[in-house]
Amino acid sequence: MRNCDLNESGFLIVLTILLILTVSLAAFGFFYFSDFLIKSRAGDLVQWCRKWESAELNYYFRLDRLAGDANGNGIIADENEPVSPIKDLIRSEVIAESQKKIDIGDSVFNIKIGHDTVKGKDRNVFIICPSSECEKPLTNEEALIMQTADKLVDGSADALAGNFNGVAGVTLKCDGEAVLDVREGDNSADWNNSIYVGAAYYFDDYRQ
Repeated sequence: MRNCDLNESGFLIVLTILLILTVSLAAFGFFYFSDFLIKSRAGDLVQWCRKWESAELNYYFRLDRLAGDANGNGIIADENEPVSPIKDLIRSEVIAESQKKIDIGDSVFNIKIGHDTVKGKDRNVFIICPSSECEKPLTNEEALIMQTADKLVDGSADALAGNFNGVAGVTLKCDGEAVLDVREGDNSADWNNSIYVGAAYYFDDYRQ
């Protein structure tokens, strides 16, 4: 009887250890997969932004000005510009209309193009928002994607620094496709802050 009890106890211990190992491996696999998924989605977002950046450069090489900069002053969608830079690019066939949006995970990201005044200097910028008018706060997953994209572009995740920044609000024109002004976060470098509605991707030659 005593041997049977010992055998049963040993079996239960082994079974418990195996169960703990299985749960631990499953949890590790889940977190590893989630991390991989976020990195993959952030990579897709950055690649999409760079596709638009290439379109702007191609347009510039063809016409000696940027799309949305009809007066040739180097500033996209300034107050006197009547034309949407996105329509300009699509009309010139340097990018397809289907690229105006991208499905990533459970979200659909929209792009806006224009300029922002940073430290007294105008900078050309892409705005990426999961809401069409850039009015809704990012979800937790969207914030993680933006944070990871920030690391890919700038080397670190700081929503206030570098060329990939957090956006708390935008002023739009040209049917909501052109950017006149960008409102940054209130001194919050944390992408998980609920004030953020999207990201700004600066693509001109000026570096902070």
